[in-house]
Amino acid sequence: MKLKSYEDTYRGKKTFFIKKEDLKQYNKDVEEKPKSLWETIYDKKTGVFLFQPYFNNGELARVMSIGRNGSARAKITLKTIASELTLEEALGLGWKPTYLIEEKKQVTAYGFAKFVFPIPRTLDSVI
Repeated sequence: MKLKSYEDTYRGKKTFFIKKEDLKQYNKDVEEKPKSLWETIYDKKTGVFLFQPYFNNGELARVMSIGRNGSARAKITLKTIASELTLEEALGLGWKPTYLIEEKKQVTAYGFAKFVFPIPRTLDSVI
């Protein structure tokens, strides 16, 4: 399920916007969709997360969908500027993830959290 958007300039940067009507329709569609067909944001088996960046020879690709259709294996799609690839195709062509989520022990005590974000590659990065 894709969310409609349009591109415009905001504070001097090109940004994607979503109309309120489209967002309401998307929410309605999601509520009616069976939970078994929902997309996930992280696949523990492969270590892939939604919008994860992949690089190959200076070109960028991002994970655009992680879906399950009742099977144990996730269907993962990456999008480059020119095309869409499955994760298996991308890895076969030499694409490598720039960041991996490490498996850590859960902390259940109260306290503070420290977040580490990757250094942006360009000035107009959203990071």
